[in-house]
Amino acid sequence: MFLARHIFTVLIPQVASIPRVCQEQRADGKFVETFEDYHPYIFQQALQLPHHSYPSFSAAVDEFYAKQETQKLEQKALNIEKEAIKKLNNVKKDQKARILALEEAKRQQEIMGERIVLNESLIERALMVMRTMIASRSDWSAIEQLWKQAVQSGDETATRIVKLELESNQFVMRLGDPFNEEEPLVDVKIDSALNAYQNSRKYFVDKKAADVKKGKTKRKQRQLRMLKRKQKIQLTWYE
Repeated sequence: MFLARHIFTVLIPQVASIPRVCQEQRADGKFVETFEDYHPYIFQQALQLPHHSYPSFSAAVDEFYAKQETQKLEQKALNIEKEAIKKLNNVKKDQKARILALEEAKRQQEIMGERIVLNESLIERALMVMRTMIASRSDWSAIEQLWKQAVQSGDETATRIVKLELESNQFVMRLGDPFNEEEPLVDVKIDSALNAYQNSRKYFVDKKAADVKKGKTKRKQRQLRMLKRKQKIQLTWYE
């Protein structure tokens, strides 16, 4: 008798798209359930699905329609929550990528500053040569040609210069670590208007700026976490 009453009427909740989960779960851990249909008895294919049993068919129908409006509101709120969380996660992902980029920029700036310090005498020789050529009022093509000739002749200073940027009074040197030959070579831009020490200081100042930007980005992440918690609280208005 109890078994007959148990399966006499049933409501079948809608199966959610979340893998292996029949109901959709909110951020607070609670589940949002949506009724899909009602029947006077349980069909075989519905036995493995979540369902509710009622003592009479009319009770099942009453429950189905009584909860329709509430379930619509819950579903609407859930959709709002999911969209808000999606946006917050995208922003969080972007902020994380920025922090990684800033950390890499900081590391590169530090390496370039250190390479200048380790190769100070070499850089001073290169600066003297570049300043002499620029002071001779030779046109840029002539300076380029002189540099290429020096490279071909095997001049140590010239071979370390890999690019001339005469329009900005700069050049790029490929610098290694004279105390550790296994360290990879690093291309470092040198300003002809500055000496070796001033050039290295410029990179260390840029490193400090990267630290400041990283700190600002982390503060934004904390603000986002606070906003996310606030969003969870606001989305319980329908309960």
